[in-house]
Amino acid sequence: MSLSGPPVPLLVLDTMVLSHFTLADRLDVLQDLLIDADCWTTQVVIEELRAGAGFPKYARKCHLL
Repeated sequence: MSLSGPPVPLLVLDTMVLSHFTLADRLDVLQDLLIDADCWTTQVVIEELRAGAGFPKYARKCHLL
């Protein structure tokens, strides 16, 4: 018997999910929805988000490293 508890869901987030919540200025809601999940993304998604940050509406809402 394992004492570690139930498994934590693993989710891989794509550009559509991240950019839509960002543009809606509701990353707080996404965080609340995924609070118990282990969330990852890919390097390609990060690059797509950085490329999209060049659009004024998106850049105002998203601060990428």
